[in-house]
Amino acid sequence: NNNPILHYRINTSSYSIAVNQTLKGHDFYPGYVVNLTFKHNGGVYVYTRGVGTGQAKDWNSFVVTNWGNVKQNSVQRHVQHRLSWAGRF
Repeated sequence: NNNPILHYRINTSSYSIAVNQTLKGHDFYPGYVVNLTFKHNGGVYVYTRGVGTGQAKDWNSFVVTNWGNVKQNSVQRHVQHRLSWAGRF
């Protein structure tokens, strides 16, 4: 694996936290991305924050800014769809 990542996850009934930590050998090492997903007032929200300070920090910032927004919107649509589907039973 040329871009190793360590994954952590905490799930509760009201929220989920996922942390991705880049390991030595990853293009964005050292770096972290934290995703918090939660429900509030009938909506699903995804909050994403990341930091990378390695040699590719400018490229890392570009990727996080542009891919992060697409990912966040995609995750929100997916979770809302699953919740609406689950509500049919």
